[in-house]
Amino acid sequence: RNYVCGATYVEIIDEEVQDLLKGDNLRLDIVEHPVRGYEPDGCSYNGPYQDVRQLKDVFVRGNGARSTGQRDFGPDSKFSTTVFAIDLTSFLTDPGGKSRKTFKAKIIFAELPGTESLAEDVALLAQRQGANLNKSLLQIKHVARVLSNPKTDQADFVEFKCSKATHLLADALGGNSSTCVIGFCRQGQTNDSAETL
Repeated sequence: RNYVCGATYVEIIDEEVQDLLKGDNLRLDIVEHPVRGYEPDGCSYNGPYQDVRQLKDVFVRGNGARSTGQRDFGPDSKFSTTVFAIDLTSFLTDPGGKSRKTFKAKIIFAELPGTESLAEDVALLAQRQGANLNKSLLQIKHVARVLSNPKTDQADFVEFKCSKATHLLADALGGNSSTCVIGFCRQGQTNDSAETL
């Protein structure tokens, strides 16, 4: 069995999507690709790779290109959502040397820092920081609440397109996906940790 993969890596800050693997690729829109699902339009696609070390190099290079600016409310890294998406295709080679595709999958790693800010009043947060700076987090919170409530029919009609992050993560949060979330909590910060959870 052999594997081939390719990857994209983007950062979303203040509702603008930028390509971390191609510095001049800014303000990208989210589109639906017939095979790969939701992705940033015109984003550089790196691959194909058959070695996990090549994929790791892409990830490290993208991390080095993240925003390093400073805002009135803290560093850009506190407000930027990143999405590292990997397309994975498996090929099985028969004893006769004939190769056939066996499965295709998408693996998405997303980082959403600053969830502790959601413990504040949403209206005051938007008034102080602007409507777009924490929009991704607010929409993730809304989507999570709708999807986790089995008593309503709302889960069938989740509006993923309300923010760039939820739009890009729609495939990872809905449909037939399997999703794992890792939350970071701090001892002694009960309200912030509860909001993260």
